[in-house]
Amino acid sequence: MTTFHWHGLEIPGPIEDGGCHAPVYPGEARDVTFKIIQPAATAWLHAHPCPETAYQVWQGLATMAIIHDQEEASLPLPHTYGVDDLPLILQDRNFHAGNQFDYRADYDPDGVQGDTAVINATVNPYFDVTTQRLRLRILNGSNRREYRLHFLGRLNLHPNWLGPELFAPPGQVKEADDYLCRAPGDRGRLCRLPAGRHGYPVLRRQSAGRVPDPRVYAGRRGVAHHPDQD
Repeated sequence: MTTFHWHGLEIPGPIEDGGCHAPVYPGEARDVTFKIIQPAATAWLHAHPCPETAYQVWQGLATMAIIHDQEEASLPLPHTYGVDDLPLILQDRNFHAGNQFDYRADYDPDGVQGDTAVINATVNPYFDVTTQRLRLRILNGSNRREYRLHFLGRLNLHPNWLGPELFAPPGQVKEADDYLCRAPGDRGRLCRLPAGRHGYPVLRRQSAGRVPDPRVYAGRRGVAHHPDQD
């Protein structure tokens, strides 16, 4: 049995927002319908069937929900999904025999962590940049791990690019260093210029764990190392 819970959406409850009032049983389906009446934002949703929330998120039941509106469309921001407007869902996993998950083997009452990072469910991803600016929508979808993401140079974030909502609250914006910190469930957006030469990483590294080297490529592929496959 599962349910779905939303973060960042202004919707009525309890049926629309999952919980025990709107279960989805094995072999069944449920359509959840509601009107979105709020500004543009980067929201997300995940399974929430207590006490199996963490297990089902670990199995993959978590994703983004991106809201657009006319005000956002009028701004000079990157808008083309998959070209210059990119979701980055950060997670970590352990791969057991046959590259399978084994939540029971990995279980930790403080939260499960993996030794392999995945971005958008991909190990060692890369992206071929074809535009002058990139808009990155970053979600920490991990069960426990926090991320400190290091970039080349100081970020100098624009107010519109700091948080999940289109406009940041007054006083929240400041000049940033070369990194961003994201705890589980945190989401945010930033916009920056790509690197100047082929293969130069925009996202340089992450502080902990064995992680992919997510690089922005212009016209060539990089070398990716994947877990052994049958």
